[in-house]
Amino acid sequence: MKEMGEAMASHLLFADPQFEPRFLARHLRHQRTPDRAGRPHPGSCRRAAWATLAVEARFKDVRPGDVILLNDPYHGGSHLPDLTAFVPIFDGERRLLWTIVRAHQSDIGGATHGGYNPGATEIWQEGLRVPPIKLYEAGRLRDDLLDLLALNIRNPREFRGDLAAMVGAAHLGERRLSRLFAEFGGARGRGGGRDDS
Repeated sequence: MKEMGEAMASHLLFADPQFEPRFLARHLRHQRTPDRAGRPHPGSCRRAAWATLAVEARFKDVRPGDVILLNDPYHGGSHLPDLTAFVPIFDGERRLLWTIVRAHQSDIGGATHGGYNPGATEIWQEGLRVPPIKLYEAGRLRDDLLDLLALNIRNPREFRGDLAAMVGAAHLGERRLSRLFAEFGGARGRGGGRDDS
């Protein structure tokens, strides 16, 4: 996870830690999260378990190379500027884990820049709501969805770069755990991820 964080920190906003990588087992009880002081999202990533339920309820056909994105609080997001990317980790045909990266965006549309609108009286005034969507399908970027997201954000170029960093960090975690599963076996690797605290 340290490597995932370093990959994210190459972007300006994420260098001042506004992100949190996480691994989550299929049965949602076992999580691993980075151990570093001053995490901005210690509670919000616990909501990632609920978000994973929303993702799994919506997509029954998750495949290697898929990347699912969301920010909607009613689907397990925290607040709208925090996008969450989910990458499945497989052992052969069996999906074992999710690599999850939640990161704060500098803007998500809405009435004010940055997604903080103290005058908001409804969620639509706060920014763009993203239910669980497949941003990548079997490794292929859905340009139509990326264009839709970027079009509704004030700084589309930075948004695209930050989103690419999030997805890259999630894929880095996927590659590292896949290598671990290949070496030690999926069941054993999954057992090593226990965190019952």
